[in-house]
Amino acid sequence: MIVEFAEGVADSKIRRELSIALDGKGAFRRFKNVLRDYPEVEKQWFQFKADRDKEEVKEWLESIGIELEKE
Repeated sequence: MIVEFAEGVADSKIRRELSIALDGKGAFRRFKNVLRDYPEVEKQWFQFKADRDKEEVKEWLESIGIELEKE
């Protein structure tokens, strides 16, 4: 999920920093450290993650026969 987010960042400088951060052990910590330097991108990350988490929960519920009410 973090790789997909990083690849979609519009600013090429930030995208490159995130790409470098994601290489090797400790990648998630470095990813978070880079985001801390760019509050707007960090905000985008939290929204991206929340949307993905919500979609995964919805898919899991549907897989066990529970359908969510329409919003």
